[in-house]
Amino acid sequence: EKADVICSLDSDIFAHEPAGTFYARQYSSRREPDSDKGPMNRLYVIEGQYSMTGASADSRLTIPSSQIGSFAVELEKRIDTMLASGVPAGSADEKTWDELDTAGRIARTLDVLAGDLVTSKGKSAVLVGRHQPAEVQAVGLRINQKLGNVGATVDLLDIQDDQEML
Repeated sequence: EKADVICSLDSDIFAHEPAGTFYARQYSSRREPDSDKGPMNRLYVIEGQYSMTGASADSRLTIPSSQIGSFAVELEKRIDTMLASGVPAGSADEKTWDELDTAGRIARTLDVLAGDLVTSKGKSAVLVGRHQPAEVQAVGLRINQKLGNVGATVDLLDIQDDQEML
């Protein structure tokens, strides 16, 4: 509800999380263009297979789930570069999305997503699927910390049981 930019890395937050309905309501509350709740939020989904969350995305990229970790690491590197330089990365590639190969689509998504996240520091959220390894979870946490999202749009919870989230 508070996030202007949401990045879902292989996380189907609307269907496969115990609080999925709650998250879907929060997300959809900011999807009215003329709402008094602020500007419409944007949802980027990078996932291995089609999901309910992906169906709602403004931008969706399909890559194998096994590559989510390397995508997250590259996203963190681009964010670090932008934060250090103060200049958002841009793609000089003028090709349309359909003209890009897989590597070009990944690169463009990384550039646009990193720029949008940096521009929305403290008003964004990076979510990592619970089935992703701890190393990938750690990258997501570091990105959220670097962007000032923890405590603003991201709350860290010690969940022992899925029922605790209901």
